[in-house]
Formats: sequence, structure tokens, C-alpha cells
Amino acid sequence: MIESQTGLALLLGIIGTITGIGCYVPQIIKSYRTKSMGDFHLWFLILIGFNILSWLLFGLVINNILLIIANGIDLCVISFLVVWKLRCHKDPEIECLTLDGEYCFVHKKWHVI
Repeated sequence: MIESQTGLALLLGIIGTITGIGCYVPQIIKSYRTKSMGDFHLWFLILIGFNILSWLLFGLVINNILLIIANGIDLCVISFLVVWKLRCHKDPEIECLTLDGEYCFVHKKWHVI
């Protein structure tokens, strides 16, 4: 009975890992094609990164290899997105990444749609 529960927990963890990381894929593809990270808010990425880091540290404390691997991969993906967002924001050739009504420091103007 315990082995079947452990197997089920492992299966659910693997499914959660794949879907958790996979949920970023459509947005990453869209951002790559449009060369815009405007759909990602920097604070969103930072907060998600902090959440993932917390889960990674929790996995290290309880010595759970699935949590460590899953959140390690996820943290790499989020770190890549943060770097990409910051890089895109500094490049004046890339479209304005601010939302309507925000000031764009790259183009030194207010963004209005």
C-alpha cells in the first residue's frame, strides 16, 4: 500500500513538473517570434522566481530529489526570462515593453496605445 502511494506521489510530481515548466513554453515561443517581452511584467517574473527558489530550498531541506530537480530547471527558465526581459528593455531597437500609461525609459516617452 505504501509503495503504491509513493508511486502515485512520484507520478503526480512528475506531471506537475512537466506542466509547471511547460506552461511557459507558448509564451516563450510568442516572445521569441515577436521579439517582445512586453507580455511579461518584470515583477511577475521576480515573484515567480522567488516562489520557485523557496520551493527549491524546501526540497533541499527535506532532501526531495524531485523538488530539487523540478524547481532547479524551473528556476533556470525563469532566470533566462528575467535576463531576456532586462536585455530587451535596454535595446532601443526592440519595441517598447511598457504597458499603456507607463513611462518607457528606453525611448524616454510615455507609452500610449
